[in-house]
Amino acid sequence: KKGRERKFSIRTEIGLLVLMSITGLSDRRLWEELKSNIYYQVFCGILLLPEEKTGNWKILSDIRRRYSKVTNIFELQDLSADHWREYLKQQNG
Repeated sequence: KKGRERKFSIRTEIGLLVLMSITGLSDRRLWEELKSNIYYQVFCGILLLPEEKTGNWKILSDIRRRYSKVTNIFELQDLSADHWREYLKQQNG
């Protein structure tokens, strides 16, 4: 076992990355939204308890940095598009 334990599950981290992408919010602003928006929490598969709501927003940049080192975004985009294609009403290709 190397390093410290994850604060969030991989599912939650991926959800946070998606929220970062689709909202365009800064890390600090997204953290504030996440603390107060139950829909964001459900989307990410977490429930922040009151004592967790004061955590450090910099965890979001740590997550983004960690995944950027090991993720080919173009490959991920193609895989995601293939997976969700049947659910899309309008398809551009």
